[in-house]
Amino acid sequence: RSRKTAARHQASEGSLTIRPGYGSDNLPITYTNMKKIFLLIALTAIAAFTDGCRREDFREHVFEIPGMTPENTNTIKEAVSTYSGVDMESLEFNLEKKTLKVRFDSMKVAQTNIRMAIEEKGIAVKHPEKNDGPAGYINERDKEVK
Repeated sequence: RSRKTAARHQASEGSLTIRPGYGSDNLPITYTNMKKIFLLIALTAIAAFTDGCRREDFREHVFEIPGMTPENTNTIKEAVSTYSGVDMESLEFNLEKKTLKVRFDSMKVAQTNIRMAIEEKGIAVKHPEKNDGPAGYINERDKEVK
């Protein structure tokens, strides 16, 4: 039999449907095949969209630690090391300015978590000043070049 005749024969049995208007090579599409095609398209779309998801988001922050001394830098290192998102190789202690520069993956740990870990060891960390304006607002005093 030809393909067209075989398709018509199967269609008459009710297992297949033929979509009219597609020429002599019109192949039957079953409901099961349509589900498989839809599933394949859906999985392809999901794979395409999830490929662009962020895996890492490294940031740097400078913490002001007024009570920092050479003796308590090891305590600060110990506190910060509890988080896997902190790059321990990047820690920069500045004893003159009493600051700690930290590079961390914000997808694993937040800046606030790092600050709180240091404070839990009994070392005070200066909190950022409150901004009274909307997001992105800069006070007039902050515009001055220092």
